[in-house]
Amino acid sequence: MSTNLFPFIFKNERWYNAEGVNDSDIGVIVDTDRAVIWFFEGPKSSARNRSSAKELLADLRQKYELYAFKRISNDTPKDILEYLEELKKHDYITRIRYFQYDLEKISKYYFYLNNIGCLLLITAFTFLIGFLFLSDTINIDQFDYFSINFNRFLFTVNLISILFISSFIIFILTSFFGVILNKRALFIYNLTTSIVVFIAFFMLRIWDIILYYEIIGSIINIRMDAIFLFVFNLDIFLLLGLIFGYVSVFTSFFESKKIRKIELKNK
Repeated sequence: MSTNLFPFIFKNERWYNAEGVNDSDIGVIVDTDRAVIWFFEGPKSSARNRSSAKELLADLRQKYELYAFKRISNDTPKDILEYLEELKKHDYITRIRYFQYDLEKISKYYFYLNNIGCLLLITAFTFLIGFLFLSDTINIDQFDYFSINFNRFLFTVNLISILFISSFIIFILTSFFGVILNKRALFIYNLTTSIVVFIAFFMLRIWDIILYYEIIGSIINIRMDAIFLFVFNLDIFLLLGLIFGYVSVFTSFFESKKIRKIELKNK
């Protein structure tokens, strides 16, 4: 931390010396080299606190009456912006340690679980495509049908359903990991993936409503155009899930490296 910069945050109607800040804080950084007080408002700070803080800036003005007041923006000197980021990182590490979270382990679990979730989707995709090639085709009333043993068909549907719901549970779980890691992007990616996968799961479970079919004895005949459209729609949701899933995988990989650097720096 720089020796010429002194941070304060506004809490309980007073200004306090700060060791770290978060997105809910309103604060200032006193820059003794430039004789400037840099003012900042966290994006999650309340309107009431912002109003009260501005009213009590007079207290700081009296203490630093020769200093200029400036709001932190993209045009603020680089060292001030970097110092503000250091304060945020310090607050983040402090809160995590308070709750006894091991960030590095959590980020690794997140990475591995996301990989497993994506592999389950790839397996489901493979079964869906394989189902089309392993079915016989017949012609009934000038329409082409897929013909397959009904029990085998149900087994395939249930197996793919299990893969879908397992992947859904994993992505729901890892979305909470994104909250723990304080990374909104990871939370959004995983939540989006889980929603997409659940839609695919729901579509698969109502196959008997969507598909045009007839059952003769132990054989089910499904209209070819209907099953192609059905599988095509499922594959679209699967591919969307894989895209969002692997974006979160690669993002978490680089995030774990960043967390490792922060942990080493703060030891």
